[in-house]
Amino acid sequence: MIDHIDEVLSYGRHLTTSEIRLLVLQRIINSNPLEKGVPTSFIEIYLKTPEEQRQSMIEQCQRSLCMALFNNSAAQGFWKLFEEICTLLTEHPNEGIDFIYREIDSLLIDECPNFDALSIKYFIAKIKDGLIL
Repeated sequence: MIDHIDEVLSYGRHLTTSEIRLLVLQRIINSNPLEKGVPTSFIEIYLKTPEEQRQSMIEQCQRSLCMALFNNSAAQGFWKLFEEICTLLTEHPNEGIDFIYREIDSLLIDECPNFDALSIKYFIAKIKDGLIL
């Protein structure tokens, strides 16, 4: 029987921050951020883009996401942004990508130099679609 929270550590039945991050990365990578197609949650934004620019827009968003995933110097900002997006999606599951983007603290966005506004919205869509699966 566990009487105090810290007793859990003795049983080895906990996840470290590193293990959680690996699970998240595995989920993102297994969903293949470079796969063809558009995340379902991103379709509304995608359709607003002129047709001749759509493919390059998606490729740029995917490139930005990959660069952010592997930018060690901005890793802390990436994980803060990820946490904020997950929190907002949990609190507002029926809201769209634009709403979630507007709710993100601008200081968090500044900590992620690989992302621009559109690639952050793409990232939000990937997370939102991942939470649904």
